[in-house]
Amino acid sequence: MSLFNYFKRTKFQFILVIVLTVINAGWQTLGGISSANALSAVAQMNGKQFFIWVGIMTLAYTFYAVFGNWITVSTAYLTQNIDTLIRTDVAKRLAAADYHYFHEQTTATYTSWLTNDINTINEFGIGDLMMIIQQISEISMSAVTLAYFHYSLLITTAILTIIMAIVPNLFTKLMAKRSLSFTHANERLVNTINDLLDGFNTLFLANAAQVIVNKINDACGDVKKHAVAYKKAAGASAWTTNLISFACQSILPEHPARPSRLADPAASDTGWDNQRRAIFCRNNFR
Repeated sequence: MSLFNYFKRTKFQFILVIVLTVINAGWQTLGGISSANALSAVAQMNGKQFFIWVGIMTLAYTFYAVFGNWITVSTAYLTQNIDTLIRTDVAKRLAAADYHYFHEQTTATYTSWLTNDINTINEFGIGDLMMIIQQISEISMSAVTLAYFHYSLLITTAILTIIMAIVPNLFTKLMAKRSLSFTHANERLVNTINDLLDGFNTLFLANAAQVIVNKINDACGDVKKHAVAYKKAAGASAWTTNLISFACQSILPEHPARPSRLADPAASDTGWDNQRRAIFCRNNFR
């Protein structure tokens, strides 16, 4: 069963996390806009407007912090519920298995499935998906601050959002291959540890206890090799996604529909510069 099927089975919690993430991106954007307008008020020597925008900024970032905490807690609940569903499904399959099917794998392998593999899913499955949702939300909110200038900005945002959703799929096959290798390496490590500990008495009597250290070190080296290979693939996916996200948020302020290009070329760009400053503040001072 794929991971998305488990998201469907926990759809209410999954939707809650998405909604909180989108709202939090909105608070973050509002904070950036407020900060930019407060700076403009200082430049215009308008004390009243300055304090109004500082108040809005403080409120926005307060809610941003509160919602961030709710997202963390909600994601933890979602993750643990998915973990429980996965473990329950594995347990059901084992309980329904016949004798020969069960003994096709060692108990250490099953232990690895229920522990190491779950941790991998949490980090690179659920964690990466939450990161993508957050980045798409941030791009969308950046566009909202600009969209009223021209409808084409919404079209541009839609295209960039689709790109953000597609790019991670380019690494799917590589990630699946590396993930399987990493899983098998963890299985070998757990099997090695179990075999060595089960045979401790024999090794002790043979004065060969050092074998435990050597074998475990060899197995750890195997896991290390595959873990690093998996991290490289995951890192390539994450950094490519981040690069696309940064490019998207840089493209929007330079869109041809910016007001200074739609209206009088000699007109003041103060309002537009405020919006660009807001996006810059939101993306770099958080």
